Amino acid sequence: VRFFFQPLLILYYWPIVILKGIVGPSRGSYAEALKKHEVLVEGWKKAVQVASEVCENDADSKSSPYWPVRINDDGNIGRYTNMLMD
Repeated sequence: VRFFFQPLLILYYWPIVILKGIVGPSRGSYAEALKKHEVLVEGWKKAVQVASEVCENDADSKSSPYWPVRINDDGNIGRYTNMLMD
């Protein structure tokens, strides 16, 4: 079945890809993508902060309070050991 549908999908998608390449991005698409990226990074930062707080609050239990992921001030995700080297 795959051998039948795969050529049809190629015939369907190649004009769309070609037209998108010819038309190019819209005027506000870069700014919109940047805003969405900033929202995503802020969400990651908040998630790591909440997880770190949970691990710190959980230090009294037998589980380890270690959380291996940190986000630096630039918004890059790195391992905790890499953050110590910076």
